[in-house]
Amino acid sequence: MSTTTFDGVRHIVRKLEGLFEVVLLSLVYYLVWRNLYDPAQFHAFFGRGKYALAAVYFLLVFILFHYSEGFKFGHIKMMDVVVAQWIAMAIVNFITYFQLSLIANHLIAVHPIFFLMLIDMIIAFTCTYVYSDVYHKLSEPRNMIMICEDESELVLRDKMSTRSDKYNISK
Repeated sequence: MSTTTFDGVRHIVRKLEGLFEVVLLSLVYYLVWRNLYDPAQFHAFFGRGKYALAAVYFLLVFILFHYSEGFKFGHIKMMDVVVAQWIAMAIVNFITYFQLSLIANHLIAVHPIFFLMLIDMIIAFTCTYVYSDVYHKLSEPRNMIMICEDESELVLRDKMSTRSDKYNISK
């Protein structure tokens, strides 16, 4: 398999992993909302309104993960990805709490959202750990020898050392 083909496969795998994680987080949100909140607090959702609400949650998570580099499994340090995802989830759950309160027409109990945040943190850590491990097994860094004539070329070495998933400068 050529290198460009392999890079394309690795990219697709990373995208599918991220999509699976966002779907899983949205499913947990839906289950917490439907099971831990009293349905009498909310107006009846006839039709597919409850699914539209879960889709809004999905979009918020996806957008915030994208902009906070929460999908960079393997590219940046694992804990940096985890912290980025935790911050994104805190923002999404904050927005969602007030969204649900507006739908209920009063402030609702906050403890189910805290429970959701705890589950989200566990899922984010677990998924990031597994995905980073898969990424590093798929992508072994290339051993390289770097020949420099002057000190200005060391900038390139520093740049390449930030991508330890791709390059390993052995000499």
